[in-house]
Amino acid sequence: MKKWNDTIWNVLYPRRCPVCHEILGDSRWLVCPSCVGRLKPIGEPCCRICGKALTDREGELCADCGRHAHVFTAGRGIFPYNRWAHRSVLKYKEGGRREYERFYIQAAAVYGKIWAQSCRPQVLIPVPMYPKDRRKRGFFPAGELARGLSAAWNIPVDETLIRKVRRTKPQKEMDRAGRRRNVAGAFTGRAGDWGLQRIMLIDDVYTTGSTLDAAAAVAREHGVMEIYFLTVFTGDGY
Repeated sequence: MKKWNDTIWNVLYPRRCPVCHEILGDSRWLVCPSCVGRLKPIGEPCCRICGKALTDREGELCADCGRHAHVFTAGRGIFPYNRWAHRSVLKYKEGGRREYERFYIQAAAVYGKIWAQSCRPQVLIPVPMYPKDRRKRGFFPAGELARGLSAAWNIPVDETLIRKVRRTKPQKEMDRAGRRRNVAGAFTGRAGDWGLQRIMLIDDVYTTGSTLDAAAAVAREHGVMEIYFLTVFTGDGY
């Protein structure tokens, strides 16, 4: 019966490729064959702090991390935030393509597994949304990703430790200083001793790290010593 229901569902609401957005030829596919090369996982060399792709001549740090210290310990992104990724995230968040979660979660679970094993986080914490924004969108992208990774890696997820208490403006057109001012004081932590030494923040996109730094600062205030992150996409902007 379930197989029959799934078949009807796929006919009425066929899955689309999260890269080109065309209907997938097979509902079991995550992306269509022609798009496999359009999103390639970030490999070595990459920045040892934020995970941005490097050229062989750049050393161990990207230009951003070489100039500016971060509050978080280190992090990684799975794919570069190129034009294909930008369109994918936009359609996922604003265009109702919730099925793209399956691709994001499975890609992060597979390609981020070694990173998670090396960091040994005690808990996964999705970077929170402001409550009104979350209700307006109807879902919580970072939370969906964190819960999927929690199931794949058998690491608990906790959405109560860090809350967003102030609405922030879209940061796309802001410079680094503007982004930091925008997120200053936007997050708060759950009262009491968290009893955690290592955590991993989960989000969809990394750009300058301002939002992750603001969330990490809250964790530092509650005694967390090692704060890692994982994102699906990492931009190359500074």
